Amino acid sequence: MHRIDSLLKELQDAYDGEPWYGDSLRRTLDGVDESRLRERPRIAELVAHITSWIEITNRRLDGEIFEVTEDVNFRTPGAWSDDLARLDKAHRALLDRVAKLPEADLDRQIAGKRQTAESAIRGVVQHNIYHQGQIALLRK
Repeated sequence: MHRIDSLLKELQDAYDGEPWYGDSLRRTLDGVDESRLRERPRIAELVAHITSWIEITNRRLDGEIFEVTEDVNFRTPGAWSDDLARLDKAHRALLDRVAKLPEADLDRQIAGKRQTAESAIRGVVQHNIYHQGQIALLRK
């Protein structure tokens, strides 16, 4: 399997596929509604944070250099349906970017950072999984 294909599979499995460790991020978010968020507002905060880092990675893969401020890193959640739509949009945009990358670009540094594009993309997978676990615990 080529590296790009492997990255796309990892991104998809962790996001809404069937990862080896259990539920994907979107499956964990299934059934969370506004009433549940009133009891557990951290779920919405985590979704906003996850989305921010997918968007940050997209911007860096596009060559943009910028500072990650507290407001970008931990943006205030909005309406739940809007936040889920933003998460889905960011994820699809990342899949599109990765699918179009020449394999050689995986070894180049991303804008303004020491890490490679491949490392940044794998970081999104790991970040999603980490916070998906937190959300699963908060849903209990």
